[in-house]
Amino acid sequence: MKNFLPLIIVILIAIIFSILAFYSSSVIEGNTNIDSSAQGSGTAVVDCEHTWNDWSTCNNFKQTRTINITKQPQNGGAACPTEQTEQRICATSSQTTNLATECKRPDNLTGYEFDTENRVKTTFEIGGLKCAKDYYGNPTSEACASTGTPYSLKGCHRIIIEATNANTRILAVNFSKPIMVRGSPGDLKNNFKYKVVSSDADFKNVSDAVITSNNQIKLKIDKDIAKDQTVLIKYEQNKEVSKGGAELQIDDSKLNTIDQISVVNNIIDNIPPKLQLIVGEHKNPNKLKLVFNET
Repeated sequence: MKNFLPLIIVILIAIIFSILAFYSSSVIEGNTNIDSSAQGSGTAVVDCEHTWNDWSTCNNFKQTRTINITKQPQNGGAACPTEQTEQRICATSSQTTNLATECKRPDNLTGYEFDTENRVKTTFEIGGLKCAKDYYGNPTSEACASTGTPYSLKGCHRIIIEATNANTRILAVNFSKPIMVRGSPGDLKNNFKYKVVSSDADFKNVSDAVITSNNQIKLKIDKDIAKDQTVLIKYEQNKEVSKGGAELQIDDSKLNTIDQISVVNNIIDNIPPKLQLIVGEHKNPNKLKLVFNET
């Protein structure tokens, strides 16, 4: 038995080295399966990068946009989206609104006119905004506070000027909304000017401007307005309140200017003329000549 002991030891050592050699080759072979493009070459993993182009114009209640790939994936990085196009529902007329991006049109547009309407909140714009007939002021538009709610229009007010029965030198300026004057009310007359179309070459200051109610101002001019005669009235603030001027406000908004408002005296004269003189003629005592204050 002692003669075989060295041989047994050699066999055991050979078996141990064989086992170690087998596991070493397995580990080395396993390492060779690691991505050589990422590890062997030393380059970093790059993910796909992309943006989306702008939405198309609305067509048949739909909008589309396409993807824009700015960087392709590399070395096993995250892939780009497989869908190259996105689609969404949109508004196709002024009566429908894309609540995700747009303001709504107000229900009441009385007193305003405009040429174009872009209701997208981020690029909101009302083009060619102006006051409608018989409405005056300084119109402005403002985008909605949040998408899906109405935008606002301000500054146009219905103003009608009429001749009065009692005095042909008095013009009544009637406002559809409450008015007030800041500053010096006595200077309000310097903001109004008038011109009788048939006789005046230039505009003149009115003689007086008196607030008779919260919706009316009466203007006094220096000449009588004959029936069917036309008068033009305009308004422009003469000077600032801090310098003694009067500021006219309509519904809490400052009125800067009113372009010419045409007034036609179409009031039928229902006041009878006054008899001033009776003349009897010696040659014809049976006739009397009556002289009135009007012809």
